[in-house]
Amino acid sequence: MSSSFHDLVDEGDVTGTRICFENRLPVSLRLCNGGLLEGCWRVPPPSCLGARSVVKWIAAANGVLGRHGAAGEMRYSCEWKGRRVLHIRFTCSLFGVRKLECREEGASTDEARLQIDTDMGSRETGGVMKVTIELREQLAHHVKLEPHRLPTPTTIPSSLNNGRLAGLLLQATRSALVRIVNLSQHALILTTDIRREFSRGFWITRPSERIAPLCYHDFGIAGHGWLSGTRGWVKYQIEAPRNDQERQFRLEVSWASPWVGPCRVRAEPTVDVFTTETHSNWEHNQVSSVHLIDRRNLPELQVLDSLALVNQSLGEEPRSGSQLTKVVQEQMASRYELRISSVRAFLGQGAANKHNGYMEPGASLEILYRIGPQVFTQTFGPNEPIHISSAVPGGTGHTDTILAAVEAQVSNSTATDQAMPNAERALQIQRQFTAALTLSVHTKLVSAFGTDYLHYTNVSSAHQWQPLAKKGGSSSTDALPEFDAHALLKLLRHYWTVLGNGSEMSVLDPLEKLDVKWQAQDDVDKATLANAEFAMLSLIKTMGLDAEGLRRHDWR
Repeated sequence: MSSSFHDLVDEGDVTGTRICFENRLPVSLRLCNGGLLEGCWRVPPPSCLGARSVVKWIAAANGVLGRHGAAGEMRYSCEWKGRRVLHIRFTCSLFGVRKLECREEGASTDEARLQIDTDMGSRETGGVMKVTIELREQLAHHVKLEPHRLPTPTTIPSSLNNGRLAGLLLQATRSALVRIVNLSQHALILTTDIRREFSRGFWITRPSERIAPLCYHDFGIAGHGWLSGTRGWVKYQIEAPRNDQERQFRLEVSWASPWVGPCRVRAEPTVDVFTTETHSNWEHNQVSSVHLIDRRNLPELQVLDSLALVNQSLGEEPRSGSQLTKVVQEQMASRYELRISSVRAFLGQGAANKHNGYMEPGASLEILYRIGPQVFTQTFGPNEPIHISSAVPGGTGHTDTILAAVEAQVSNSTATDQAMPNAERALQIQRQFTAALTLSVHTKLVSAFGTDYLHYTNVSSAHQWQPLAKKGGSSSTDALPEFDAHALLKLLRHYWTVLGNGSEMSVLDPLEKLDVKWQAQDDVDKATLANAEFAMLSLIKTMGLDAEGLRRHDWR
């Protein structure tokens, strides 16, 4: 996102929650109810948000040095093929995790019409969190949608920096996630024997043996345990070279994520006609994208969608932006490049004439575009020029845009459709386990022992998260804790006489074996996974829950 939000907040207020809410829907949103559980509003959310508009709000933290943080929730509604209600909840504390959740209430995966994306922010964005709402039916034409992380069974476009593999690698102290994007017309084949040649760490997802033209592949590797990093390399060559230059071509991608010292990812081609460019977040759990480009044969740039987004300020009447996809497509300088000298001039003059309506010159222009196998979104402020080219990674070369790339909707993809690795399947089983049982276990234990049942166990706070209870709430589920698999297994074993319904406690053994391997970051074999999955389904049946429903749901 190009436009800045820094001018709305004091840079010294590190505990304040700053949220940007972007409504890409063709209808307005109205505030139903909500408020703060902690903190106070500095810039409150508006009572009405216009169609295709952007609003920002700030909640200041409470307590000395803001130690109590800020937390709140609210509900917005709209009319689109029936009434739709959005539930937004956020938490930001001085010594705790930041959380931002948004979901469509009362809608199953098949019934949901709204596509919701949340971004926790980064140093580059000044820590501003973001919620984006758009129509699922519109996005599904351009982007591949995948099931969301548990416990909400919705679908999202899985980007590089917040996809399943990135989430899995975040659990390691040091890791490297590398995406190789092949934007040439040549297939690449792996020449490195990753089982014999040196690489420090253990593979979560191995490098692909073959990367097809205009496709990409992600591989991930994590350090072994505490105080260890990861480093290594992979090499590729052209599968069917047609001349001496192509026969000489080698692509070497190397990475290092040490326990102490700077992280790096490098990519070096041996032939000048091919160019590579690497973009990384340079963190200990680093995420990198390596683009291979053949400048003699560039991929096409496709403008998929374009919106003029109006910035709505506090106290203003709600205003609406416009759909400008066809108008922007007409500005293409070639099949590979889009140039607009100024967003303000474009919206104030040319776009208004072709759109047959008033266009606010102060609006931002958001463009959804495709290059090869990836789709990108870039927002350009009123005073910014637009230059998007398929000769540049991500179209603009901006690291944030590149790492937020999502997979394009295609009918046949060889490089991106990969079988789920054992490590990802292990994480999937643990998430299914906690999502299916947490509410039932918590309710039964509160009924038998009260809300202090956790005090009688040795469950570490590192394996649980206690959200703020609603003011005036009395239900035992108002402050439902979130447990990981390790904590839930400890509770089940400790309170088995209450939870087990007279069955054998040995049903926990396969799940505990998987948990031990996961905690030690050991390789997990297929037999361990199969036994753990069978034990999970048996345990769900033992507690009187719907195991068949869990089987039928696509939890990938």
